Amino acid sequence: MSESDLKRVRGDLATMEQALDLGLPFGRLQVWLHLGLFAAGLFWAVWAALAPWGMWILLGVVPGILVLLGWVFLELRKGAPRARREAKIGTVVAVVLIVLVEAYFAWGKSLGIPVRLVGAIGLFFVGVALIPWALSKRGRLHGLGAAIPLMLFGVAVPVCTARQVVVGAGMAIAVAGLAVAAIQSWQLRRSGQTHAAN
Repeated sequence: MSESDLKRVRGDLATMEQALDLGLPFGRLQVWLHLGLFAAGLFWAVWAALAPWGMWILLGVVPGILVLLGWVFLELRKGAPRARREAKIGTVVAVVLIVLVEAYFAWGKSLGIPVRLVGAIGLFFVGVALIPWALSKRGRLHGLGAAIPLMLFGVAVPVCTARQVVVGAGMAIAVAGLAVAAIQSWQLRRSGQTHAAN
C-alpha cells in the first residue's frame, strides 16, 4: 500500500470516527490549558517557597484563578457531543468528589484527627479513585497524569512542614498539569486528531 493510500485510509477513518463521535473528547486547547496548570503550579511552588509566610496567598492564587477561568471558558464552548458529554461527566465527578471530601474533612475534625493527616489520606485516595476512572475509557487515560502526583503528595504531606505542604501542593499541581498535557498530546498525535473538541 502506498503512502497516499495510507493517508487516504487514515483520512477516511478520521471522518468515520468524527461522524460516529468516537474521537478523543479533548484537543490541543486542553493540552495548552494543562500546560498553563503546570506553569501556575510551578509559580505557586516558587512563590510559596520565597515569599514571606502569610503573604504568598495574595499573589500565589492568581495564576490558578486564571487557569480555572480558562477551563470554564473551554468547557462552555466545546462543540462535539462527546466532548460535551465528557465535560458533564467530569463536572459531576468533580462535584461528587468535593462533597465527599468536605464530608470526610468534617468527619475527621469531629473525631479530633489532625487536619494535615486527614488531608493527606484524602489526597491519596482521590488519586487512587482517579485510576479506575482514567482506565475506564481511552479518552480519560490522561487522568493517570493527575492520579500519581496526588497519591505521592498525599504520602509526603504528614512529614512536611506547613510551608513544605504549600510548596508541595504547587509542585503536585505542576507535575499533574505537565503529565496530563503529555498524555493528551501523545494521544492526539497517535490518533491524528488535533482539532476535535476544541
